[in-house]
Amino acid sequence: MGRRARNRTDAEPRAKAKAPRPKATDALTPARKVIAAYLGAAGFIGVLTLLGIATIAGTFGPILVFLVVLGVSVAVQRAVAARIEGIELSDDDRVMRMLATGVLITAVVLALISAVVSLFAG
Repeated sequence: MGRRARNRTDAEPRAKAKAPRPKATDALTPARKVIAAYLGAAGFIGVLTLLGIATIAGTFGPILVFLVVLGVSVAVQRAVAARIEGIELSDDDRVMRMLATGVLITAVVLALISAVVSLFAG
């Protein structure tokens, strides 16, 4: 048997409009927002390092990539350290900060290896 459609009368309340969904970043603490941005910047620097090593040719190209990566990495790390100074971090925050620092260190080491190889190979 089929269902009967029920007519709504004025006495029945209407369904409430849905409230807007909160953004994922609304629930983050300020320290976690900074660390998330730090991790994103570290990943971006890592990708740019690989692209720079692969595309900039010549003897001094990899040296230039190394100097730029080193400068940007130090600047980003210092900016993050200044922003979260004095804030107590959870274990998860410390792990994410260590992960981002590791990505930056890896990018700098790869750029350094590329610069050294370009000096001795060319």
